[in-house]
Amino acid sequence: MTIAPAEISASPAPNQLRIALIVIGALATLGALTNVSGAFYDYGHTDPLLVFAQRVTTLKLLLAPLIAGAALVLAALGRVRSAIVALAALMLTTWMSELPSIPIHGLELSATGPGLFIAFERLIAPVLGVAAIVFAVRNTHLVLATVFATLPMLIAALGVAIFAIGVAIYGF
Repeated sequence: MTIAPAEISASPAPNQLRIALIVIGALATLGALTNVSGAFYDYGHTDPLLVFAQRVTTLKLLLAPLIAGAALVLAALGRVRSAIVALAALMLTTWMSELPSIPIHGLELSATGPGLFIAFERLIAPVLGVAAIVFAVRNTHLVLATVFATLPMLIAALGVAIFAIGVAIYGF
């Protein structure tokens, strides 16, 4: 007896993954909402490339709460695959908003902590985002797809935690 593809795609996702996606979606939505105010600040740039970069960042700041909110709602409704795609789209939106900084500042790759984070953000994150979307669409490796889609958020949170620990130990 073989299982038809329709039966495989209709199988319910694990409840733990759904709960994890709800928490991640809620945190992403909250984080995106706190950054919306930055979309309405004009830095007064006159260089066309800087103006373009600011407009792209403004668009990302306005779209991020919508995409993260969609991930939260989809996860709450039990549509795990769609929630993973939304989180991966959020990650790719963040990546695309950083692209104008490459012609402005260069690649900025170095062997330091911030340099490694920038290398991850610019070179590895888009590949992970596309892989997460492919896994979610194919309904395979959903846990791995979730990890791929949320890894940049986890690494950023780890960086904040390391900074906070450093400030707590050595002062500001």
